[in-house]
Amino acid sequence: MAGVNQGCDLEDLREVDLPLKGLDLEDGPYCMSTGEAPEALKTSMDRVGLVNPPLVCRGAQGRWDVVTGFRRLRGLLALGRESARCRDLPGALRSPLDLLLLALHDNLASRPLNEVEKAMALSRLSGFVDREALRAGYMPLLGLSPRDALLASYLALEQAEPSVRSAVAGGGLGMRAFQALQTWRDEDRNAAVQCIQNLKINMNKQIQFIDILMDIMMIENRSAQEILGSPPFRTVLDQGEDNPPQGAARLLGLLRRRRFPAVSAAEQAFQGRVEGLGLSRNVRVIPPPGFEGPVFRLEIAFRSGRELRDELNRLSRTPGIDSLGPPWEEGA
Repeated sequence: MAGVNQGCDLEDLREVDLPLKGLDLEDGPYCMSTGEAPEALKTSMDRVGLVNPPLVCRGAQGRWDVVTGFRRLRGLLALGRESARCRDLPGALRSPLDLLLLALHDNLASRPLNEVEKAMALSRLSGFVDREALRAGYMPLLGLSPRDALLASYLALEQAEPSVRSAVAGGGLGMRAFQALQTWRDEDRNAAVQCIQNLKINMNKQIQFIDILMDIMMIENRSAQEILGSPPFRTVLDQGEDNPPQGAARLLGLLRRRRFPAVSAAEQAFQGRVEGLGLSRNVRVIPPPGFEGPVFRLEIAFRSGRELRDELNRLSRTPGIDSLGPPWEEGA
């Protein structure tokens, strides 16, 4: 793996005062930083100024390219500053790969990179090193397993729509979920991500949501955008934003019923039979998931051994308890 050119002392660089609005702070050739500057950083710069000036260099067409300090410069812009004092890198560090490595190590030394920032780093490095070097030398440096499929996912993430990249960077969309959505059409991926974001579907349920939605798309030959935009789902999405956990549970329930209508009908029939027994509120009968196993579970809440004994006695005398079982079995 290439190292950073050590031919210049960064402490003795010429300082230049640059207008902030003339700098590319979002997509520059050495940028591997997303989002706004942290409040703590802005507060510090507001009180004591810019202690550590960013590094810049002359790029294509003579423009100034930022090499390090993107968050500092964004913070100054947010504070209403018009210009910033920067350090001009000399020709000794003008190799684009040297500058990329300088930016990468500067970031790694100061903070952990989020998934989008890792994608930005790998994407920029891919213009100068081959895929094998990316896997063997740079993915482990970023804390990633050196697998080709994973590298392809990170490179795809760098090319994804801004809304998707923002969701991943902010932690609302997991990397595994993005990988599952990687090959979807932009419109369908955006519809799914918006749903995940609005209902705050957690990481474990995101994969479940995507898998069931994908099954329905294939079975019905309809797009995710069509399915999630249809009345039952649209209503849940609109109402669920007031109570995201409840909305997420309702949405997943709707999707399961649509994907597995026979199982859903069996669950409803079984629940109706259980309710017909008139069991105590302290008793729950739990069928095997999807009725795919033979074992049902019984949960009893009690505060003392006497309460447990009384509940068990009531259960043993409950009419119809003997016939409880899978709803499709004869006599059930």
